[in-house]
Amino acid sequence: MNIKIDHKLLAHLKEKNAENITISYKGIPSCKGLEFDPLVRPSLPKEEKINDYSLYEAEGINIYLDKYIEVLKPEELYIYFSKVGMTENYFAQLS
Repeated sequence: MNIKIDHKLLAHLKEKNAENITISYKGIPSCKGLEFDPLVRPSLPKEEKINDYSLYEAEGINIYLDKYIEVLKPEELYIYFSKVGMTENYFAQLS
């Protein structure tokens, strides 16, 4: 799997001295039932759930990837974020 981190996100993480990203696979309720999307957090996974993740490294950042995402066998993982005012939103795109 090829992992790419957006240059803005990489600069943002280095500015905050953050070295870890956790990507979970979460169900989000919708009118169609549950839709599953990656949930990205700039932190370590909870200690009691660390075995549910695989560790990857890209550009000096540790990426903890939910094993349910690995089952999908994505060829590429692109991680990026947007900042509006004080709000930071982190995203992952699988392809």
